[in-house]
Amino acid sequence: MSAIVRTPPRRSLLFVPALRPDRFDKAMHSGADLVCIDLEDSVPQAQKSEARDITIRHLRQPESKTTYKFVRINTPRSREGLKDLLALLDTGIHADGLVIPKVSSGEEIRWITELIETSPISLDILPIVETAQGLNQVEAIASSSDRVTCIAFGFVDYAAETGCDLTWDALLYARGRIISAAALRSLDTMDGPWLSLSDTQGLNAEANRVASLGFTGKMAISPQQVSHLNTAFTPSSSSIEQAKRVVEASKLSEGHAFSLDGKLVDKPVITSAHRVLAIAERNGLLD
Repeated sequence: MSAIVRTPPRRSLLFVPALRPDRFDKAMHSGADLVCIDLEDSVPQAQKSEARDITIRHLRQPESKTTYKFVRINTPRSREGLKDLLALLDTGIHADGLVIPKVSSGEEIRWITELIETSPISLDILPIVETAQGLNQVEAIASSSDRVTCIAFGFVDYAAETGCDLTWDALLYARGRIISAAALRSLDTMDGPWLSLSDTQGLNAEANRVASLGFTGKMAISPQQVSHLNTAFTPSSSSIEQAKRVVEASKLSEGHAFSLDGKLVDKPVITSAHRVLAIAERNGLLD
């Protein structure tokens, strides 16, 4: 069974705790591009089994497609993670993908892919790089499976392990390496969540900053953050129009560099313009 190719927008991924099924419907209608039911960090160890059962009951119910639905399991290198993975694959759930925390190698993603291939459902895989080992293996993780459509950066766990703080400069190397690894496979990239729910200004500033670095989206821990993230990672109308002009002019240049509005346009600029238009198309912004 081959992987299903999906190209939804991936500007925002909203986590909802598995133990809070009363929040599921609100999350699904929050406007988030991806909603992720969380079996990992938000669930105490003593309630892992209960959270798994609640999630499976919910995912057995088909519903109208309002957004893409993912599940974050516990690390598959743990007993609870294996239980999560096998239970979800054996149940025939209605979901689009799995979020895999603390991924440390490409081999880990390959054997998860093999398990998915033998199951009755087809799922995308979204690995979270949040350890020094994971960052060291990020290129292998990016190329490990066609089911990997996006790579996320869990900078809170990364900072805790490495001893760095959560400032921009301290995390810049890790973010840049993840962007570069994802670019080799033309994958999307998702930055970690902004942790201060009341600081909208800080959320907007960081979202715009990581967007300028090359990230295509960011995780959210509250529905109130979603609209800000969708705005930050959606190309502006002016950038879309400029990209259209660059692409149209490039068709007449026969592969040569040319000048547009007094500025040199060469292959990298044309590539960037095509990327802007691809993102705009995925977000329904092109005619």
